[in-house]
Amino acid sequence: MDIDAFFSFLDDAAFSDPIGIDDFRAWISDLPKVLLHMDTVPVIQSLWDEYLQIIDVRMPKWACVIDQEIDAAQGFFGENAPEMSFAPNLFAAYSTDFVRIGNRITTIAADPDVESMLHETLHTVVAAYRDKIMDFSEKYGLAGFADRDKIMEFGYMEDDSAASITHVIEECFVRAVSVVLAAKSDERLRVHAAYGCDSVPFIASQFKDMRPTISEFGSFVNTVLAKTHSKSTVVQSRLSFLNINTGV
Repeated sequence: MDIDAFFSFLDDAAFSDPIGIDDFRAWISDLPKVLLHMDTVPVIQSLWDEYLQIIDVRMPKWACVIDQEIDAAQGFFGENAPEMSFAPNLFAAYSTDFVRIGNRITTIAADPDVESMLHETLHTVVAAYRDKIMDFSEKYGLAGFADRDKIMEFGYMEDDSAASITHVIEECFVRAVSVVLAAKSDERLRVHAAYGCDSVPFIASQFKDMRPTISEFGSFVNTVLAKTHSKSTVVQSRLSFLNINTGV
């Protein structure tokens, strides 16, 4: 573990530390030693055996979901689909995390979910068009992609910089495409919209219409950016007209 690099990451991310930075540094620095010590405690092995038994019981159900995820990924990526794997974490039922090692992306969660497993992988796809999205952000801001107040409230956007707005727009793309590829219902799209990602249902509808593969994704991004800006401009024009005519 590169402790200095991890501390640097925390500083850059500006995470709040509820227990105090000194206590946290001591805890994270001692963690490798604690993990090694746990291997020597007899009861740990018996608990681990019980944990593996639970994993074995759940594995048949998980295998079906993982097969669905592989099929969904291959339909989009073709033969160039990245390696995706699942690591169970039964102790964090409401949390999903990801680890990237080379071309492999591992989803860590209590249960595998097709949308969640695709989500992080699709971030790598959308990131290839970050310059294009950044250019859009600098010119038009959120421009109908998201509800600024909700996004700020839920912590998806730190400030009004182009970089933060770009991150939000990328997130909207990833959420929409993940839902469609996972064959989730429209209700799932509305859930994302309720958290401030207003454009997710629209992006999903465009993805369903165009059905781009990864090689066609750039054209898809261009189309969505152009149509979203066009829709936003029309709405703003109508609001301006109403304000003029009502004396607001």
